[in-house]
Amino acid sequence: MSFGSCLGQRKIVAQMLAHSQAQQRLSPLAQQLAGQYGHWMVRLCGYPLAVGIRQRARAVLQMLDPQPGERILDVGCGIGYYVFELATRFRCKAYGIDLDAEDVRLAGRMKKDLETDGAQFGVAEGGALPFATGLFDKVLCSEVIEHVPDDVRFLGELGRVLRSGGTLVITTPWAREMTEYDAVDMTIHYAGLMQGKTNLEQERAAHHGHVRNGYTVQALRERLAQSGLTMTGHRQILKRYSNWGIRLGMAAFPLGYSVAMLDNFLPEEGSCLVCTSRKNKFGKGS
Repeated sequence: MSFGSCLGQRKIVAQMLAHSQAQQRLSPLAQQLAGQYGHWMVRLCGYPLAVGIRQRARAVLQMLDPQPGERILDVGCGIGYYVFELATRFRCKAYGIDLDAEDVRLAGRMKKDLETDGAQFGVAEGGALPFATGLFDKVLCSEVIEHVPDDVRFLGELGRVLRSGGTLVITTPWAREMTEYDAVDMTIHYAGLMQGKTNLEQERAAHHGHVRNGYTVQALRERLAQSGLTMTGHRQILKRYSNWGIRLGMAAFPLGYSVAMLDNFLPEEGSCLVCTSRKNKFGKGS
């Protein structure tokens, strides 16, 4: 079963196409074709039909190693494709939180159509999680930390809700040298996000909401340590062949994803850093 193939239902695809981001990004013809045939494509190839995201999802699930019955939190869940995968395929008790209320509302409607009790969603800020200390066995935070100004405090909050010895999996852009971006751009971006007014031009102007370009392995290791977490492993993905696969686009996803798998034979650095860390026995919030 492909990642996200559980979302291959006509009514779920129709709901996703009604999302404001889909309305902005897809041409009328693409929307029409997706409405007629999208559920079959998702059933066969999974979701999202984006090579970079799927390569990242493959690495995340390998490093997260979800087990039935585990409580797992996805911080920055978007419309919930990790949460649904964890709940339906791995039989976990999966929770997703996000700042984007439209994403969370869509995830809630999708949950009803999937008729799964293993997925829960809410609007919340990752730096102030509405959960008890030590509630989760594992926490996932994918492509979020580079958006957070106070990353050490943020990591400490993720660690707080982890049980002692629990696992945190993070993905973030890899940077050879870290660069902090202009705080004024970030203020404009997040004001638009909270008002539902962001568009592609605003995102690009504000570095897609990033406050920094990414992390070196050492910088992320140090920030984790300051938060009571120990990095236990890391890998870099999205290398040369993934970039070629991404350029082929959504319509050629099966070919693009196959090409991207050739990255496994390359020793070179990739543009995405995926790391695992463990909550120390006497870490913050233990």
